[in-house]
Amino acid sequence: LLLIFMWAATDHSMTKNNLNLIWAMPTHIVAMFFIGTKKKWICHYFKFSAVLMALLLVSWYFLPQQLNTALLPLVSLLMFRSYMIARKTKK
Repeated sequence: LLLIFMWAATDHSMTKNNLNLIWAMPTHIVAMFFIGTKKKWICHYFKFSAVLMALLLVSWYFLPQQLNTALLPLVSLLMFRSYMIARKTKK
């Protein structure tokens, strides 16, 4: 959340257009409280998250900002976890 604030509300050149927010997804902070529920929007949210992580992995080396390659396993796990949560809440 601090990174979003520094990116959107202030004029810090170090946080401007930081693509790490794609994999860090600060909106997960809100979604984590609803993981155990069977709400339809949480299923859609985690489907979107899984697709976004998959797109990030596919376009990793073509992005204008160079992301650390050590994050590849973490992003893969986030994609898998988002997919599994979406599948679980769908039932």
